[in-house]
Amino acid sequence: MSRPLMHGVGQLAADGVIGLSQLVESMHARVHGNFLPTPSPDRLGGISGFVYRSIRGTTRVVAAGFDLAMRTVGPGASTSPQGSENRKDNQCANKGNDNINVAQGEPACEGF
Repeated sequence: MSRPLMHGVGQLAADGVIGLSQLVESMHARVHGNFLPTPSPDRLGGISGFVYRSIRGTTRVVAAGFDLAMRTVGPGASTSPQGSENRKDNQCANKGNDNINVAQGEPACEGF
């Protein structure tokens, strides 16, 4: 998965959690408002309001941390397995391509 795609998926997930919590809180406030008064037609007070605000606040903090991590990784970085190929090439160069490695059950390094 490329870095921009992963960044986009993270932003989409955070926006989804925040939007869903707003929707559920609004529905909860409207149902609750039929029986008891609420601070506003779409928001709750008390413990329920605190829980919804905490969910949104925590999601924003996690999204900001994820955003910072994605910017720290840098534009040239990728999460694709290309790095593992480079590690294998380096290991093959360090081991050499001799029959001892194959006799010990390790696969022979091709191309060296």
